[in-house]
Amino acid sequence: MKHRRLRYVISGLLVVALCAVGSSAALSKTTGSDDTLTIALTGDITDFDPHTNSLVSYFSTIRRTVFSSLVRFDSQMRLRPDLALKWTSDPRATRFTFTLRTNARFQDGTPVTAQSVVASIQRLIKKKSPMSSRVASVKSAVAVNPRTVRITLKTPNAAFLAEVSDVAIIAPSSFSSARSKPVGSGPFRFVKWTPNSEIVLERNDAYYGTKPQVGSLIFKPIPDPQITLGNLKSGEVDVFAEPTSNVMASTKGNGLKVVRPTKGSGSVVTLELGTTRGKLSDVRVRQALAYALDKTAIRKIVYSDLGGISYWGPTPPVSFAFTPISGYPYNLARAAALIKQAGAEGFSFTYETPAGYPDGVETAKIWQQGLKKIGVNMKIRVSELSIWLDKYNSRNFDATWNFYEGGPDPSVWYSAMWPQIKNGGYQNALIDKLAPKAVATSNQELRKRLYHQLDSAVVKDLPIIVVQSRPLGAIAQDHVRGLQVAATGILIFDHVRLAS
Repeated sequence: MKHRRLRYVISGLLVVALCAVGSSAALSKTTGSDDTLTIALTGDITDFDPHTNSLVSYFSTIRRTVFSSLVRFDSQMRLRPDLALKWTSDPRATRFTFTLRTNARFQDGTPVTAQSVVASIQRLIKKKSPMSSRVASVKSAVAVNPRTVRITLKTPNAAFLAEVSDVAIIAPSSFSSARSKPVGSGPFRFVKWTPNSEIVLERNDAYYGTKPQVGSLIFKPIPDPQITLGNLKSGEVDVFAEPTSNVMASTKGNGLKVVRPTKGSGSVVTLELGTTRGKLSDVRVRQALAYALDKTAIRKIVYSDLGGISYWGPTPPVSFAFTPISGYPYNLARAAALIKQAGAEGFSFTYETPAGYPDGVETAKIWQQGLKKIGVNMKIRVSELSIWLDKYNSRNFDATWNFYEGGPDPSVWYSAMWPQIKNGGYQNALIDKLAPKAVATSNQELRKRLYHQLDSAVVKDLPIIVVQSRPLGAIAQDHVRGLQVAATGILIFDHVRLAS
């Protein structure tokens, strides 16, 4: 949607620093238009602190627009400089030294220094949130001088650069208010949030990188995909973020286009199980639930055959470490036998899923049908996103639909998701033993073998049931040019512009 300057100063869209590693030259800057891009979200954002919010929709909305990090991945999942122009590490990957650019400033006007970077890292360590897993290996972070940060790790970590790309650098002046008033150094400045109505960002004219090509971003939470699609067709919104597979598959022409990742989907749909709750503590019951899951029906009905191959381990096919593992093909006779062996006839449990994600509900309905045939009753409960998130973070569920972004490195699930599962009381000594070894070596073949062993342990014991890769994409009006979707599902506005 195009707008003249209204009550806010219209600004901004992100263009990542694409300079070569080691370059110290400032990036060229161009002046963008005053156009406003309006994006529909599936749910509202209620926590704007990048050290506590790990939702994919948050990363698209705030994390990748308002905030910067030392390094970042582009849409092709290539590592690029961000606040750090260059970096080095020792051969064992235990000490990393980052050289910062000189022209980065926070949106409160203060400069980005080595000390402010260190302060953000230390803050994230103390938060002990799901995002803290990204710095779990950090032993110390020090400012060597105003432009140099040195991070020492507890143990070798071949995935550290991938992990630190998720660490947002926050203006120290906003540490106490980041949940409601985020202040970073990214290409957008947070303007306001009207709960359940809109989030408004404007261009940060002091941004160190190439200037965005549109004036502002407005994100509108619209949980009903059919209402969103209607608003898209009428021109009320420009982009439909996270549309369902069925909507993507049926969108053709009428001034609309589907934008999908060029590198495939690293988003993994899972059913997480409360392994310490009643009958779910019995691995035979968990295996029975897996046998009762008709993944072929889910792929065809829920995901319109857009999700690729079926697999069972948490490492997705887009990873170099992916290796197929035999799992639990749909087999109700085998499922019923396991339920009987476990003495779980008539067993009941509740399945949680967040509002705004119809695939979570449709997956549940298919699973529910299979479970009913083996005498297991599953209740489906749909909650508002914030309520679901509270239950998820406190591990207060029997079973929940979820998805996570696998990204370019196979360590993601074991560094980010595994600690949360352990917080729910589940233990697996083999995973605890192998995960540090897999991340400590830089030998790709050895890492692949170790992650195959790790994935096999997960598939055997089933703290989660992997469903499939989640088809990713966005629907945009034809006049929206340059929109990209990463393999992690994050929308990238680096080169977006609105054609006349």
